Amino acid sequence: MKNISQRKKIYIALILGLAQAPVMAKSPPSGAFGACRISPLAEYIQPSSNMMDSETVYLSGKYADSNEQFSNIKEDIVAYYGNARIDADHLVLDREKNILQGKDQNIRYSSDSAVIESSSFTSYLNNREYEGGDVTYYMHQIEAQGKARYAINRQNDGTSDFEQVTYSTCPVGTEVWQLSSDELHLDEESGRGVARHSKLSVFGVPVLYSPYFSFPIDDRRQTGFLFPVVSMDKSGGLSVRAPYYVNIAPNFDMTLIPGFYTKRGLILGAEARYLSKWQSSTLRLELLPHDNVFRKDENNRYNTELSSGNPNYKKDDSTRWSVYFEQQLNLMPKLRGRVLFQQVSDDQYAEDIQDAVGLLSKTNLERIGELTYSNDNWQSILRFQHFQVLDRDVIPNDPYARMPQLLFNGNWMTDNGIFYGFYGEAVNFTTNVTRQLPDRPKSGVRIDLMPYVGFRAENSWGFFEPRLAYRFTHYDLKYQDFAGYKHPNQPDTLHRSLPIFSIDTGITFERNTSFSSMFGGGNFVQTLEPRLFYLYVPYRNQSDIPIFDTGSVTPSFDSLFATNQFTGADRQSNANQITTALTTRFINEETGVEHFRFSAGQIYYIDDPRITTEKDLPTKSECYSQYAGASNVAEHCDRNRSSEWFIESNVQLTEDFSGRVTWQWSPSSKKTTRLSYDLRYQPEDRKIINIGQRYYRDPNYSNDNITHHLDITSYWAISSNWAIVGRYNYALEEHRLNDSFVGFEYSDCCVATRVAARYYRNNLTDKNKEWKAYLQFELKGLGNFGQDTDSMWRDAIYGYQTNSLSNNRYRGF
Repeated sequence: MKNISQRKKIYIALILGLAQAPVMAKSPPSGAFGACRISPLAEYIQPSSNMMDSETVYLSGKYADSNEQFSNIKEDIVAYYGNARIDADHLVLDREKNILQGKDQNIRYSSDSAVIESSSFTSYLNNREYEGGDVTYYMHQIEAQGKARYAINRQNDGTSDFEQVTYSTCPVGTEVWQLSSDELHLDEESGRGVARHSKLSVFGVPVLYSPYFSFPIDDRRQTGFLFPVVSMDKSGGLSVRAPYYVNIAPNFDMTLIPGFYTKRGLILGAEARYLSKWQSSTLRLELLPHDNVFRKDENNRYNTELSSGNPNYKKDDSTRWSVYFEQQLNLMPKLRGRVLFQQVSDDQYAEDIQDAVGLLSKTNLERIGELTYSNDNWQSILRFQHFQVLDRDVIPNDPYARMPQLLFNGNWMTDNGIFYGFYGEAVNFTTNVTRQLPDRPKSGVRIDLMPYVGFRAENSWGFFEPRLAYRFTHYDLKYQDFAGYKHPNQPDTLHRSLPIFSIDTGITFERNTSFSSMFGGGNFVQTLEPRLFYLYVPYRNQSDIPIFDTGSVTPSFDSLFATNQFTGADRQSNANQITTALTTRFINEETGVEHFRFSAGQIYYIDDPRITTEKDLPTKSECYSQYAGASNVAEHCDRNRSSEWFIESNVQLTEDFSGRVTWQWSPSSKKTTRLSYDLRYQPEDRKIINIGQRYYRDPNYSNDNITHHLDITSYWAISSNWAIVGRYNYALEEHRLNDSFVGFEYSDCCVATRVAARYYRNNLTDKNKEWKAYLQFELKGLGNFGQDTDSMWRDAIYGYQTNSLSNNRYRGF
């Protein structure tokens, strides 16, 4: 065969025979993509590893005739060039120009990136280009399919052009969405598609027209408009935002987010992100130049205050804004840092604009800057911390800022079981003090030091751990002077010092047992684990110590073994007490899974606990002297010799069903103080039902102040495409709904639709009812349209996992 010299040398091997050549003529294994294979042409994709000689065209067929210029091949033709393959009934090869042509037949061109069927085609072998008419195509890399009057595919640069084309990532024949364009250009190298004179149809109905439409065809970040974010709520009306993404550099991007509310007006937003080897930063800004709804509400509040006799009330500006900045620092291998600053123009901004609604509402915004240096045995933190209060019903007074706070915590263990450590804190507290609370310090320096030493002996059947600590806390206080107010005689310097001694010991007994059906059946190990914990902390008067950052620990089974019943250093509980507890477990011998755990415990008080967050309690004799002669002296002075019972249980009845119960019962009042349970049924990943209940009876109120909530959440796939979702959170004591939503999700290979309607209160004490509607479309290959409903479901429904069609290309570098 004569060699042909062109711009690029091509060698042509023409193989004639009554049967196709073995191996070459065989179709590659099917490239099925499971239930989401969008085109039957996918099975003809050529493996990338199946690379033939790129300098040679191989042809085989039943019949052929050839001369110096042309070769005609007929019937059952297979042509290979590199990793591209052509199947046809009649081909003509121009041997001088290296052009392969075919007309008036069904011709299939396939490579590792595309499959094209057409009635006519021309293949420019030197340039590795293929063009055809009346085309049906499938693009493997971007999982797209469609039809076109004309198409050209260029293998060398990974581009394709189409005329009078349809484009979709949905399966053939079930195009939930489809893009129809006069012209379409796809560039796999840049990851962009450009369509001209296009219309987008959903379920066959045109919903959008654009003379020019640029869209991503893979998960790379691309500069351009994102799909708009649409939401609707009672106070703001319809909200539409049109994000414009700017891919400035591989480690630097920005999103500009203009939009409007039909009731509130214009909103402008922006987000910038920067990433380097030593830090990552995010800055978000939002501005409403003139909020019409907020202005009317402020006018109403102003008139109300004036009518009630408050001439000093100041209206908030109708210009509303928010700032958010966060930076994570990796300065050295052991030195890390963090900066967080966030502020909003007014208390209602988070609820009105940022979708912080329902039980997820924020009560405050934290601002913090800190450096952390850590080693294998110790850690030190330098912190500056401040807060902006958003909900004065929950936090009536400004919390203390830590300006600054220095923390140190170290722990060391020796080979003979002795351990020792040191905890230290130095912090300067500051806050704003009003005339209504003149006895509250405006600032205070607190130094809290606690060295400790202990010993732990442990083996497979038990442990014994005595521990001794010494705590010293010192305060320097400053108070605000107010005109006309005589400040009480309170000390400016305070200190407290005391030892803390504890002994913790436990034994584990085991026995083998088996079940035929319970817990799924099998062989199990049952344990019986009694535990004793003795704690001694002498009483120190702490009534004069102000509360800066301290609160009571939420009672639980674990709190039975805590050395302090308060968080923070402003209170250290006194104790002379013994905790008795018992735990039993059932553990599967083969899998090691704990299918059942039951724990119960109680504290016996040798000496009465006296420390509270208010004034210290008197001794029993002091109390009887104080209330001598009163008819209710026993009510004030009788103390319980034991704590409430604390019971916890975890159960994994089957692989699908699990539960957790906590119960707190008062033997003195013979009443339940706390009760909570969580039941979860999840037979499949996309089938979840959670049922929870929270009950709390405040023992400090004689009228039995009760909080009682029921919370039911579910995400349930009723078919491979459809799922329903909902939440029902109800206050049983107040007989009112706190938070609820109901919605559905449709998802297949190419589209996901999420719709939800929400009814809520901004906090547990709010009597006003609000509603919000959510609508989200996710079109694979185009992007997201609407509100991020998926994140709301993820926050509210325990166990729910994002059912996204593609990675979110704008959330991470």
